[in-house]
Amino acid sequence: MNPLGRFFGSRDDVPGWARFFAVEEYRAFLAAVEDDLRRRGGPFELNEGTLRLTLPGADPAEYGLLNLAQTCHVMAPAEWGRAIADHFDNAFRSGRDSEEIDARAGTLEAVRPLLKVRLYHSDSLEQMGAATLVHRVPAEGLVETLVYDLPSAVRTVPPDHVRKWGLPEEEVFRIGLENVKAEQPPPARQLYRLDQDAALLALVGNSFFTASHALFLGDYLEAPSTFGAVVAVPHRHAVLFHVIRDMQVV
Repeated sequence: MNPLGRFFGSRDDVPGWARFFAVEEYRAFLAAVEDDLRRRGGPFELNEGTLRLTLPGADPAEYGLLNLAQTCHVMAPAEWGRAIADHFDNAFRSGRDSEEIDARAGTLEAVRPLLKVRLYHSDSLEQMGAATLVHRVPAEGLVETLVYDLPSAVRTVPPDHVRKWGLPEEEVFRIGLENVKAEQPPPARQLYRLDQDAALLALVGNSFFTASHALFLGDYLEAPSTFGAVVAVPHRHAVLFHVIRDMQVV
């Protein structure tokens, strides 16, 4: 049976996970995904929001389609083919990178340069599975997570990897933060005037780990502050802060 047959049939609706598509857009998206997978070879099965694929010489693997669908939804259909190909190229490369890391992770020194610390919103704990993460809570609403910075993706470090190394988690986090600090170029420091008397400072950069600089914000303060700073992390590429020196903070 054509893998798309059970999606199309006589249905005139779109499943909940892809509700942002019109019916014809949804069908065109699935057809474009199928075209790319046929080109790669290997059996595949499209399910509700997921794809199960067996590439030549590899074990079966499952991939989500939601992020790809959202990406295509904001693009012209003529661009979908390239976007879908790039998405799966990166996904499959990430899988190979992860397998390599699993093979190397028996010793800390083999993976030490790849260790970093990434900030997430606390809601991510439930989505990512707290039991599968090496994480700490630096402040309400934030989670700092130990990750591998791979060429094709950022992957969380499994707890069993850390157990093999025989170091306290605190020391492993220190290594990860040192690697974040060593990234080049460092975040750019920018000043935003809110009005004549008030201003915000910002650290802005293209790195996925720019937000992690909030964890050592003291390195960016011109002078120590008795009362600290008000800090906001709007997304992974920026840290906003205002040093508390007097009542101007109000």
